[in-house]
Amino acid sequence: MVSGLAILTSQWVLVVVTFLGALLVTAITGILSKSVTDSFNYLSPAIFGGMLMSMGISQWRYMIITLVLGVGLYFAGIPTLLITTIMAIFWLILSYNFYKRGIWVPKTQIEIPD
Repeated sequence: MVSGLAILTSQWVLVVVTFLGALLVTAITGILSKSVTDSFNYLSPAIFGGMLMSMGISQWRYMIITLVLGVGLYFAGIPTLLITTIMAIFWLILSYNFYKRGIWVPKTQIEIPD
């Protein structure tokens, strides 16, 4: 129970810090040069890609599905920021459904209240 709360807390801290970083970047873009502000187009995909990779190391099956969908969306011509948003939502829904059904989760770890 305690380890679950620790993981939940660390994920929320990560989300809050990422959000605050995005707000800070938005606030200082007016004083930065054009070449620096152009590089911010890659910031959000890089951050979420890093989070995806950290999960993908331990849960490689989720990673394969996510990569196939992400590459498909990329070659469909969808903008990168929109792909990141779609992938994050898809990943949350997929993980929840797999966990709920007990797919790719050891049976000893499943504690789903009715």
